[in-house]
Amino acid sequence: MILYGLCCQFAEGQYFDSEREILEHFKFKEVFLRRTKKAFISFVPNELIKNISDNKLLTANIIQKKVQRTIGKLRFGDIREIHGTLLTRNLAEVEINFLHGRVSSSVFMRNYFNPVWISDLKQRTLKTVAHIMQRIS
Repeated sequence: MILYGLCCQFAEGQYFDSEREILEHFKFKEVFLRRTKKAFISFVPNELIKNISDNKLLTANIIQKKVQRTIGKLRFGDIREIHGTLLTRNLAEVEINFLHGRVSSSVFMRNYFNPVWISDLKQRTLKTVAHIMQRIS
């Protein structure tokens, strides 16, 4: 149900910017920004958000079971490591560090919050996401 509640916020445009295909974690600091590893944004294809929004029975447990059936038992840290490894095909190390939340908020605002850079990063990230989606579907 938590995922469904978030999807309602996606649909209303509060959390997910469908035009830019960006989850804006920085808008919901109390929920998504941890003391360490602050991921400020995530790029997610509109199609994936639509699939999640359309599936009201989707739960964290169902997602975890699907991942376990497809890949095997993994911890979240393992998933982050695999994701980072796959991103190296299209992104530089500093860009991956940004997406994985290894930069402070002041560094984020000073160096990364640039619409031109963000759109280029989005294109290259979504290319990798498409590859990942193809592997797990």
